Amino acid sequence: LVIGFSLTTTRVVYKTLESIEKVLVIGVITFLIFISFFVITKSSVNALGEGLVSLPVIPEDLKISTLLAALAFCGAGGSLNLATSNWVRDKGFGMGKFVPRIKSTFSGDVVTTQKSGYFFPPTLENQSLWKKWWSLIQREQFVTFYLIGLIGLILLMLISHSLLYGADLEIGIGFLKEEGLKLNEKIRFISPELFYILVAAIFFTTAFGIMDHVARISADIINTQITKKKIFSINISESKLYFVMLWAMILFGILVLTVLNIDQPPSLLTIAGSLSGIVMFIYSFLILILNIKLKKSYRESSDNKNNFNPFNVSIFRQIIMVISILFYGWFSISSILGLF
Repeated sequence: LVIGFSLTTTRVVYKTLESIEKVLVIGVITFLIFISFFVITKSSVNALGEGLVSLPVIPEDLKISTLLAALAFCGAGGSLNLATSNWVRDKGFGMGKFVPRIKSTFSGDVVTTQKSGYFFPPTLENQSLWKKWWSLIQREQFVTFYLIGLIGLILLMLISHSLLYGADLEIGIGFLKEEGLKLNEKIRFISPELFYILVAAIFFTTAFGIMDHVARISADIINTQITKKKIFSINISESKLYFVMLWAMILFGILVLTVLNIDQPPSLLTIAGSLSGIVMFIYSFLILILNIKLKKSYRESSDNKNNFNPFNVSIFRQIIMVISILFYGWFSISSILGLF
C-alpha cells in the first residue's frame, strides 16, 4: 500500500521511483560497508576467493527451482531488464525526449495516448549523437546494476559467512534472526532490530522496483495490443493502464497474504524467482530475434545512405544472448519437469 500510494500521488512516476531508490540503495550500501569493517574475517575472504576459482557444486538437497530463483534474484533479474528502456524513456534520454512519460492521473497534466516511437534519420550528426548516448547508457548500466549490485552481493555473502559459517541452521528465512544476534555480539551498538530494518529495506527496495517495472511492462504490452487490434474505440493512455496494473497487483498480493494460509513465506520468493527465470529464458530468445529483424529492416531503409545501423548487435553480445537462452532454458525446463 505504501508503494502504491507513493507512485500514485506523485506527478512523474519515474522521478519518485529514482529518488526513493537512491536513498534506499545508498543507505543500505553505506551500512553494509560500515559493518564490514567490524565483521568480515580473513577466512571468509579466503573462502570467497576459493569459491570464485572452484567449479560450482550443487548440493543434493537443493531443489533446481530454488537455485533458479536465486539466479534470477541476483542483480537485475527477471523482467526488470525489459523495463530498462522504459525507464530510459521516462528519464528523457535519447529518443525518450519525444515520447510521453508515465504521469499520475492526479497530476492534472494532459497525458497523450501516442503509442509509437521514432526512427531517427541516419545522418552523420545523428550517428555521433547515438554513439554518445549509447556510451552514456552503458556506463550507467555498468555502475548501477552491475557494480553496485556486485558490491552488495559480495558484502552480504562475506558478512553472512563471517557470522554464521559452521552454525547449525534450518533452511529458511530464520537464519536472519541468528545473523542479527551474532552481529550484535560483534558490534554492541547495532541492535538486532536495526539489522532487521536493513534487511526489510533491501526487500522494500526490490519490491518498489518490481511493482513499478511489472506495471510498466504490462501497461505497455496491453496498450500496444489495444491499439494494434483496435479493441476499443476510445484511447486508453499508458499512464492509466499503468495504475490499473499497479493496484491490481497490490490487491492480488493482499489477497494472497491474507486469505491463503501460508506458513512458509519464503516459498513465495522461490515461486516468484522460478517464474522470473522462466521469463528470462523466453525473452532472451525473443530479444535476439527482435534485434535481428530490426537490423534487417533498418539496413533496408530507403533513406539509410550511410549504411548506419544502431541495432547492429555485436557478435559478442549475440553469443551472450545464446548462452543466456541455453542457461536459463535448462534451469527452466528442469524446474518445470520437477513439478511432475
